Amino acid sequence: SYQPPPIPPIFSGRWYEDSNMSVFFWQNILSPHQSAAIRALAGIESEVVVVATSDLTPDRKRMGWGVPDFGPARLVVSPDVEQVDALIRQAPPESVHIVAGARWTPLGNRATDQCIRLKRHLGIMSESADDRGLRGCARWLKYTVERVNTGRHFDFVLAIGQTGTHWFRRCGYPARRLFPYAYFTESPQSDEHWNEQAGGRRDTNIIYLGRCIPGKGLEVLIESLGRCRDQRWTLDIIGDGPLRRTLEAQASSRSLADRVRFLSFMEHTLAMEQLSAADLLILPSDGKEGWGAVVNEALMLGIPVICSDRCGAADLLEESWRGEVFVAGSVPALTEVLRRWIARGKKTPEAAARIKHWSRCIRGESAATYLLAIMKHVYQAGNRPTAPWLL
Repeated sequence: SYQPPPIPPIFSGRWYEDSNMSVFFWQNILSPHQSAAIRALAGIESEVVVVATSDLTPDRKRMGWGVPDFGPARLVVSPDVEQVDALIRQAPPESVHIVAGARWTPLGNRATDQCIRLKRHLGIMSESADDRGLRGCARWLKYTVERVNTGRHFDFVLAIGQTGTHWFRRCGYPARRLFPYAYFTESPQSDEHWNEQAGGRRDTNIIYLGRCIPGKGLEVLIESLGRCRDQRWTLDIIGDGPLRRTLEAQASSRSLADRVRFLSFMEHTLAMEQLSAADLLILPSDGKEGWGAVVNEALMLGIPVICSDRCGAADLLEESWRGEVFVAGSVPALTEVLRRWIARGKKTPEAAARIKHWSRCIRGESAATYLLAIMKHVYQAGNRPTAPWLL
């Protein structure tokens, strides 16, 4: 039977005993993509504050998102300019401020300017930008101008995925200030009876969770599966959007209507139930996909993943027993990968247990430890850490 490997030493306890700094996170929304890491950090640090423009956007609420649990972290939502200034002015001089996507908003701009003016420690957390076409050139120019003007004040950049790291290198940031980072989702609750119910099916069940919109690569997925008609598989697409009817017509024209099921967005717990019962997650994005948080959720449930190289979460699939990465937009490439994974058949308890065990390195506690190691390296001359999912 499978014996999981030991957890690397960096995850085996609270090693950063002298931690006592105040950390501020400036965000667009109270994001569930960082809540697990921030909650774990708040259990270690004396003060952790999350400042957001809003709790959740309306479209995220329609997708079944809820306000996440940040534990003992202090939450500040929709502050005015005076509140922003007061938060930074009253923060300890050694406080660290991490500005996420909000830096392109009035909140983020104000926080960044005030941190620079008051000489607070400052870092950013950012995905890559879509670098395709003329708009990609314009985005490169925008980020390069940022690097020249305010970027010289960034002590570190938490670049989401290797795609983010490569992007910021292209924009002129020195490698010493770049640290691979990720999304860290809440750990989904698994229920074994979901897997037992799925066990009666003979077909390999593939699942997609997300919006039916351009850039998600769903047309490529259906075309590729059409070339795998001789194999035993089913596909569940859970999500809504303007392309849904087009995709339904495409599946019908490829004689796949009885094998491709379209379901609407559902409450997160129900979506995780569907995911837990699947054999394989697919994220075929051919547009910008800064990370792809559903990849984390699948791996935590022991589900292998296929995703395109446009997804930052491709970083999590370095070893073939967790999944595989294909060239975005390529029907032949995706067809080849799908045929290989469908031929493997349904997931086994041993394979699922191995993936679940590995996924401990992308849980909140490991992320908090890694972030503390980054700050210790930057501000206290500690050893430069390696991202736990890249060890």
